[in-house]
Amino acid sequence: MLAFACVSGACSVTPVQVEDATPSSVEAETSINRSAPRVLSPAKFENDKAKAASDALLQQAYEQYDQDRWQRAVHMAERGLRIDRYNARWHLLLAKCYSRLGDGKRAQEFASQGLAYAPSGKTSLRKDLQALMMGTKP
Repeated sequence: MLAFACVSGACSVTPVQVEDATPSSVEAETSINRSAPRVLSPAKFENDKAKAASDALLQQAYEQYDQDRWQRAVHMAERGLRIDRYNARWHLLLAKCYSRLGDGKRAQEFASQGLAYAPSGKTSLRKDLQALMMGTKP
């Protein structure tokens, strides 16, 4: 009986606007109901949480690196890569750590991977990765 009442229009549902980072078309953007409450998409919320966790862990890993605890920094950076695999900063840290640990081959591998993920506008990041790829310390 309840299902019949909802199907026949007796139930009212307030429309909500789900915010997306990339609207699929211009028509989608213009057809948004401006009076509906705004709700963040669950995917965007999860991405924001993962980025915040990655950034916090990266800071902690660099603290280990700065204290010459390179193996500990490697363990933390490997965890960071599981959170944010395409973040070139993790690859840079791993390359730096392996360079300090005397494993130049692994350092170059991580530097090369990091260059593939480094944004073109991040010139200092790219320079550091390129230096490690060539076997020199940034």
